[in-house]
Order: sequence, then structure tokens, then C-alpha cells
Amino acid sequence: MNTARRTFSVHTSRRVLAALLLAASLCVLAGCSWFAPPREVSDESEQLAAQIRQIDGVTDVDVEVNSRDARDHPRDWVFVFRINAADAGSIETVPSAVQAITETASGYGVSVALTVPASQSVASVVLRDLNATTIEAAVELRNLPEVAAVSVGASYPGTTVVKSDDASLAETAASVRAVTGFGADQSLTGNDPLHSITVEWEGSSPSSSNSVEIGVTGPSSPVLDALDRLSASSTVNRIYAREGDMSGFPSNRPAIDIDAGDPADVVTLLSETADPAAEAGVRPRTGFRATTGMSSAARDPSGYVGLPIGSDEPMDLPAPPEQTDPTTSDPTIVDGPPAEWVPSTDPDELAQLDTLAVDVENFLHTAEATSGVTAEFTTNVAPCETSQGGSTITAYVVLPIFEIADSADDAFAAIVSDWERTGLNRADRALGLDIYSNPAADATIATATIRGTTEGINIGVTSRCV
Repeated sequence: MNTARRTFSVHTSRRVLAALLLAASLCVLAGCSWFAPPREVSDESEQLAAQIRQIDGVTDVDVEVNSRDARDHPRDWVFVFRINAADAGSIETVPSAVQAITETASGYGVSVALTVPASQSVASVVLRDLNATTIEAAVELRNLPEVAAVSVGASYPGTTVVKSDDASLAETAASVRAVTGFGADQSLTGNDPLHSITVEWEGSSPSSSNSVEIGVTGPSSPVLDALDRLSASSTVNRIYAREGDMSGFPSNRPAIDIDAGDPADVVTLLSETADPAAEAGVRPRTGFRATTGMSSAARDPSGYVGLPIGSDEPMDLPAPPEQTDPTTSDPTIVDGPPAEWVPSTDPDELAQLDTLAVDVENFLHTAEATSGVTAEFTTNVAPCETSQGGSTITAYVVLPIFEIADSADDAFAAIVSDWERTGLNRADRALGLDIYSNPAADATIATATIRGTTEGINIGVTSRCV
């Protein structure tokens, strides 16, 4: 290999592949399989369900047996339990009892959704993770008067709450920020259902779908009041606000994307809305984009909250971390690859890279099959991000999930669930970007990243180094 980068292109007919993957993914998401589970597997799932039904406080149990991947791993069986608890008090005893039973499953993996109903004083809860940290967060959140429903434990979109009709966004944000442990650094805690919380609510438009991510420093109350005012308009169909990682904006800038019948009104309102946290230098100023419809054609920011229309982007983003001096005599403290990377010409290493390229392609094809949409991508040889050098295979794809669905949630959850079953574990989360890694020495996929944006589901993957 004589060039500085070796590229592996995917040459499959997109139209034919899309049709095949769509059929496969619809089957996967619907819970079917190209292969029926063996009788002993089905019998075990029913036996476990029968044991769960005997738990005091459980009213209903439904179980399915799905293949992990109908195309590549059709005989890796996953038990999917949907469980209804009897009453709000069941959250104290049922989760641990259910977990004790599901942990004995011999299948490839187990997925649980435990629904705990509301009572007169607390909101309903869906638990998708039964560990103690998740339960404690759910209990505290469901007691907030501003919260009508809680979902905790999903990898995406993380912890969500549905706002009560009579509560304002500012009131809801103030309450969730006061919850014990809110804003914890997941890289330190390991399991962090309260790193940030997404508030969902319905607006005046019949088809409206609104959500705003609440972080430690924002959005500010005046910004949330403006979003309340916008959602009350029947011409606003969608409000999507995130603390970062929104398409068209720098990854560390908070941003708002709004679908409205009259974008000019939105631009005027947000341009005239104060952003105290930004003005005090506590956080970057929030960018916004107002468009009609959910087309991906318009991706440039419409403006910045609190700045006149037409203002340039503020120079208020945090400076990137300073790189260690590469001329240091101690190579162990050099941050990043060597300044001049030269790809290997060793035949054995090139053969390993060819194999890894296929592994990376298959990894992304599986994500395509799970989501039901396809997209073109290219695998590349790149330098390893270590001081020892070496080469790795990388690839990046944006899955246009909104071509077939109104929400990315189900496809996102299915993708990361598959990753977790194959040995990838979520190692960190920053500004909406979930980072997964596999610590196994023989793992072919070293890291994978995923985030939901207005364009779709963005996935990056890096193989092990050779």
C-alpha cells in the first residue's frame, strides 16, 4: 500500500440492499425471527414468566423470544419481558424479585420493561433497568408534582419525564435539577440515570412532539418560558432542544430545532429572549434553527438566543484541551498519534486490516438491519490514537431513520441493545453522544459511538489497532 490512506468502499446496490434490510429490520423490530426458537428455549421463557407471575405485586407478564440478529445471529435468543406491577408501592419489592428470576435465564440476553402504575400522588414509571441506582432515581422523580410519567434505564434517550399539563417548563426543570445526584459525571459514577433529563410534552398542534434536555447550567428559565410560549401555538409542530451534539451546530453548543408554520415568528421571539446563563459566561449561548417541515435541506443556524437577527456565531465555546508537547522525551505522556503517521506495508498487518474492514462493515450493516434504513459509508485505514502508533479501521454513517419513522427512539434502543449483547458497554456520555467500548483483548470492535440528531442516527466505529 503506497498511499497514506487505504479506503474500502461498499459496492452493494443500495436499492436492493435497502429492500432486504427493511424487510429484515421490520421482522426484528416486530419481534419475529427467521428461525423459531427451539422448544426448550420457548419452554424456559414461559417457565420464567410463570415464576414472575407468582411475585406478589405483579399483575401481568408477557414474554417473547427474539433472535439477537435475524441475519447474522439468528440463534442467539433474547428473552423480552413486559411486566405490569399492581400498584405504585410495588416499586419497593417487585424489581429485585424480577431481577432474581431473570438473572437465571440461559438465553443470550434478557430485556425487561417493568411498568409501575401511578397513584393519586405519584407518576407512573417504566423501569428498563432494575438496578438500585435506577430505582432510586425513578422513585424520586415520580414524586415531583410537575411530572406525569417517568421512564428510566434506557440507553436512549436516557431518562425522560412527561411534564404535567399544568406545570411550566421552568418549574419542571427546577424540580428535576433538585433531585439527588442530578448532573453526576457518568465517567465517574459508571451508571448515571441522572446525568441529564429530557422533558417531553404535547403542544397545541395536534401532531406536536416536543422535548427539551435539561442540563445543570441550562436552558435558562427565560429560554424555557419562550419554548412554553411557542408550544402553545398551533403552528408549531415540533420543538427539539438539546444541550449539544445537534446537527449543524458545534458539538458543545446548546441548540434548539423548531418545526413551525411561520419560522419568522420563531426567529423573532428567540432573538429577543434573554439568556442569563450565557450572558454571565456560565455556558455557551444557545443556537437555534427554525424551519417548515422536517426536511434536512436547511441545516444552517437561524440565529442565537438573545442576539439580534443576523449576528455572527458567538466566540464563547470552551477552548479545546491543550495538547501535550510532542517533543517531550517521555513517549508515554504524548497525547495522540505520532505527528507523521506512515501506514504499514507489512503483508500480515495488511491482511489483518482487510479482515477488520469486513468486521466493521458487518457491524454497520447490522445497525442498518436493526434500524430498517440504509446509508452509504466508507471504511478507512487511520492511525491509532495512542503513542505507540499502529493502524485501525474507522467508519461513520448517518442512518436516515426519519425516512420510515417519526421517532428514532425504537431503532436507537434496538441498536444499542444489540451492542450491549455483543460485549460493548457504555463507557461515557457527553452532550448526547454515547460512547461504547469493549475491554476484551480479542475484540475486533474497540469503540463505537452513537447519537440521535435531526438528520437521523449517527454512528461511528473504530476497530482494534494492529
